[in-house]
Amino acid sequence: ACEQENISLFLLAGKPGTVDKTIAKLKAIAPNLKVKGHHGYFEKLGEENEAIISEINKFRPDILYVGFGMPLQERWILDNLTRINAKVFLPLGACLDYYTDAVC
Repeated sequence: ACEQENISLFLLAGKPGTVDKTIAKLKAIAPNLKVKGHHGYFEKLGEENEAIISEINKFRPDILYVGFGMPLQERWILDNLTRINAKVFLPLGACLDYYTDAVC
């Protein structure tokens, strides 16, 4: 549906590699889907956080998925909500880990 409606996704979650596997699976289903991402293992304050926010804002996603686990993902969203150019913020926990079979 996102591909058909031209809705872009930014995935911010999981260990390094999880987002890449997720994007590959999504692109196999929806090859024209606008999707980008970054793993969730980064410093949530300071320069690294600023670089991630800049990366998100350059992409300008319609939907930002955030999966750090509760309550960290909700806190991060609240702390950065006004600084990120996304229309929808969705906390998703370990969803991508399950989607890529990293966790059973």
